[in-house]
Amino acid sequence: MLRRFTIALTLAGFLEVSLSAPVSPAWYQLNREDGCLPLAELHAHYPFLSGAQTPKEHLSALARRAPDAKLEVLIDVFDAERRKSSDVATQEERHVMKHFTRSNAFLLSSASESVEIQLLSEQLCKAIGGLK
Repeated sequence: MLRRFTIALTLAGFLEVSLSAPVSPAWYQLNREDGCLPLAELHAHYPFLSGAQTPKEHLSALARRAPDAKLEVLIDVFDAERRKSSDVATQEERHVMKHFTRSNAFLLSSASESVEIQLLSEQLCKAIGGLK
């Protein structure tokens, strides 16, 4: 009886841990014309990024080739660009931008490799209508 109880508690603990463990979100490349594209298309164009699944993994892969590689929060980049120009955001832009956070959109870049890639989480792509 005690053994069955111990096994049941162990299984319950395992299920709780595996169900509550954070799952890494899927990431997509944002393309102006086509919306959110699977990483496979990005990796086909930049084979040295193959195998990377998260923004940090993409940064590590790019940094092996380009010492100037950097990963920036996309809303910070947008804010800096907006401050430099006198453009005012349209109603549609404001509606879309409210879905961006500091953890769901990044800019991966390297001047030496001529790379500038916007990486968005699957949840953000769905929210802004980028997934088809």
